Formats: sequence, structure tokens, C-alpha cells
Amino acid sequence: MSARILHPSEEPLRLGALATVLDGARMLALRSWHPDRYDVYHCAQRAWRAQNIPVPYSAIIYQLRRLVESGNVLAFNDAQGRSREDIAGLYAAARDHVLSQRPSGPVPPAPAAALDARLSA
Repeated sequence: MSARILHPSEEPLRLGALATVLDGARMLALRSWHPDRYDVYHCAQRAWRAQNIPVPYSAIIYQLRRLVESGNVLAFNDAQGRSREDIAGLYAAARDHVLSQRPSGPVPPAPAAALDARLSA
């Protein structure tokens, strides 16, 4: 797939902020993901809202879709035998791709305690 970061609307996007949201979703997936009650979209949306930073939700979903077969995130979510670690791995891969696109390299992640507090709210 293309190495493009932006979703089709081509809005400017802060890559560090996008990576932070994806990492928050990764942590949520490890803690709360369930294929029927708290799916991959719930993790993404909750992390997105908790961060309170200007990242289009569609940019988050774009990063997930570019990594799964046929762009079908729900099929990935619902695959037999899928685990929290698998879902967290999807978010980690998306985060790592975003960070690799930063011209100055990775930005230090937000302190885990502060991020956990925002996600628990």
C-alpha cells in the first residue's frame, strides 16, 4: 500500500499527535478489547476523544485500513482466534509507520500515567 499518511481530504496533520492517539488506542486494546463489546473502532474512538488533540478521526481509521487485508478493519477485528495482543499490534504497527514518516524521527511518548488518566475518564 501507499506510504501516504493523510486521508483523502489531505488536511495538514500533526504526525506526533496521530501517533499519540494510536498508542492510546493500543493501550486500550490491551486492557479492554473484546470482539463483540469493545471492538477496534471503540478503542480508536475512545483514545481519540481522550487525547483532545486536533487529529481527524478519519486519519486514525485510514492508518488502520492501510494495514489490513482489503482495508476491512471489522474483518480483522472479528477473525477467529483474534486476541487483545493482535489488536494492540495493529495499533502499534500503525503508530510505528506514522513515526517513521516524521522528518525529525520519533517524538517521546506522553507519560503513561497522564495518558492512563485521560483514558480512564
